[in-house]
Amino acid sequence: MTGKEKLQTAHVQDIWYSVPGKFEITPTSLINVHERFATASVVLKPNVHLLSLEKDVARFVEFDPSLDILNVRQNPILLIAQTLYAKKMINLPRRVFDKMMTDVETEESNVVWLFHTARCGSTLWAQIFQTVPGWTIISETQFFMYTLCHAPSFKKVDIDAYAKTKEFEDIVVAYIKSYLRLVPKKNSVLWRALGVMSEHMIPVIQKRFPKHKIMLVYRDVLPSAKSYHKVMGKMPIYQEQAKAMMRDIDNPEPRGLSRTLRLFWTSGHDPSVCIQAIKKAQLQPNIFELYMVLWGTRIRKIQEYQQNGIKIRCIKYDQLIEDPKLLISKVFRHVGVSVYFVDEALKAMERDSQAGLVFSKDNKDRDSGWVRTPGAVQRCNDFLSAMDLPLLDSEMVMKNML
Repeated sequence: MTGKEKLQTAHVQDIWYSVPGKFEITPTSLINVHERFATASVVLKPNVHLLSLEKDVARFVEFDPSLDILNVRQNPILLIAQTLYAKKMINLPRRVFDKMMTDVETEESNVVWLFHTARCGSTLWAQIFQTVPGWTIISETQFFMYTLCHAPSFKKVDIDAYAKTKEFEDIVVAYIKSYLRLVPKKNSVLWRALGVMSEHMIPVIQKRFPKHKIMLVYRDVLPSAKSYHKVMGKMPIYQEQAKAMMRDIDNPEPRGLSRTLRLFWTSGHDPSVCIQAIKKAQLQPNIFELYMVLWGTRIRKIQEYQQNGIKIRCIKYDQLIEDPKLLISKVFRHVGVSVYFVDEALKAMERDSQAGLVFSKDNKDRDSGWVRTPGAVQRCNDFLSAMDLPLLDSEMVMKNML
């Protein structure tokens, strides 16, 4: 094989996991062994998903073709399914992939984006839409986690600034086209965006895919934080990682795990704002208090976009619980779904949307929960105040509610 021919081919590798039990794929969790070279078209198979876009390479993961990986009843969170079921990694020269994506047409796709603040019913909404014929659900892919947190060639920590570049725009457009290519023709799409940094895509979506609808599902910070703490707070690995991040909080250029944790909890928010608010409030390295950062940075970013004229319709978790039939009907009308399907959609609420996962109701109910203390409340309020957000026990009312 000549050098030129090799650049036109995809490098297929078998995967073994060296660090089992992780939610996401990382370079250190894999052992890859060369299997073969293949034509570039191998990445166009329906059982191949884009994992990351790096400077010179596009990485993909391949699954068993019989796996119904987009079924959100079986796989509520796609990034976890992509980790569990990946059989091969495929590496393709970036320039070849970019050329392939220029030929992908997505203008007619009816896409609804669902951004969220975590522990707010977004998984349930994905399963509600799966009950409607003609809808494909994409529920939290690996892409942003790997590309921005783990890709060896990517070192940035200020994603706010990076998101304003042409390079970021090109990455987002290629990512969207790559996954829309998996959707059957004439199907509509509910795309549940990853809860880590994906909100930075919104201006690009508005610019390059103006027909796509954008929604935010959210919940007040206190009940969200309590719920998040119940499913994540008791895990020793998260407790240790929280401590590691806070020990390195003064480092303007964190590396390795410290950088990954910084990006996860702050969503790559402007460090001059976010890190200063964390330090001013003297947040402690526990999951409840760090959730203030995770929630606060996402809410602030959505508010910023709304102030800049981007139309984002907001849905509150409480609305769904108080009158599910009314809210589902409103959402369906907004996205062009007949209310005829509402009764079937209501059946999705009879089940635990995250059954079988660490986030499940059964697992959550085993934890005694967050212990409220005056000091913890004060720290949380100091952070929220620094971010110009309602205090811990207050209601969050977003603009443009549905």
